[in-house]
Amino acid sequence: MEGTPDPRHAGKRSVAVVSLQPDSFSVVIPAVNEAAIIGAAVTDARAHAGVAEVLVVDGGSRDATLDEARAAGARVLCSPCGRGAQMNAGARAARASTLLFLHADCRLPRDAVVAMRDVLARGYHAGTFAIDYGSPHPVLRMVSWLSRLQAPWTEFGEAGLFVRRWLFERLGGYPEWPVFEDVEMLARLRRAGPLGRARGQVRASPRRYQSAGVWRQQFRNAGLYLLYQLGVPPRRLARAYDQDCAHSSPSERVASHGEKVYGSDVSGSPLNCLPPPVSPPSSAIGR
Repeated sequence: MEGTPDPRHAGKRSVAVVSLQPDSFSVVIPAVNEAAIIGAAVTDARAHAGVAEVLVVDGGSRDATLDEARAAGARVLCSPCGRGAQMNAGARAARASTLLFLHADCRLPRDAVVAMRDVLARGYHAGTFAIDYGSPHPVLRMVSWLSRLQAPWTEFGEAGLFVRRWLFERLGGYPEWPVFEDVEMLARLRRAGPLGRARGQVRASPRRYQSAGVWRQQFRNAGLYLLYQLGVPPRRLARAYDQDCAHSSPSERVASHGEKVYGSDVSGSPLNCLPPPVSPPSSAIGR
């Protein structure tokens, strides 16, 4: 329940925000060329009671990602490619009081909304889940187990970050970097206050590990993380990372009325991919 006083009004005893409505969530999913899985991702997220909307923010897909996302019931937006930029775009357009950032190849645990509401009810303003790669490989089993620990080196973007919208905005959102935007966002949140941990595990796909080789990918991840902590700029590190944006299309197809258009809907009509508003709507779902 949203019964925690809003820290933005500290010192003003007459304006504590108390609502009898439970927290609602806007799920933001960044995607590039994810036509094969985006429909299932949207359907799964929408199946959770308490999810007010699912926003898929496309970074220039060349496939039917947007068609599949829209058919599954998502709000579809366009953004420059890059998870940070895409997630910020989704956050600006979101309508709910709490944001949940989810990768297209991740699935929420059962009763995820109840678990997140429990964390928020305990006074936390942001939190994550543990991760389960669902693989028998010893490295992935170890990574999944380590994600149960709350530490800067065990929590990453796959963990399903959920955060009060006002806090996300106060911290300036994600840095729009090509890599490690999730690490920096979590660091900003930790500086603002403790992170909660929700019950359950996000089911994360091991596909990147399987594609590159599990040991090779893990050594690459660890090496890049070490270099990042030593101060190497993310844009330099991105050259050694498999970037989805390298396989995306520039925003070259523009409708005559100025809206970006990618793909078509089931009737063959152009599918509008609208840029999000510059600032959030004045009223939010669930406030």
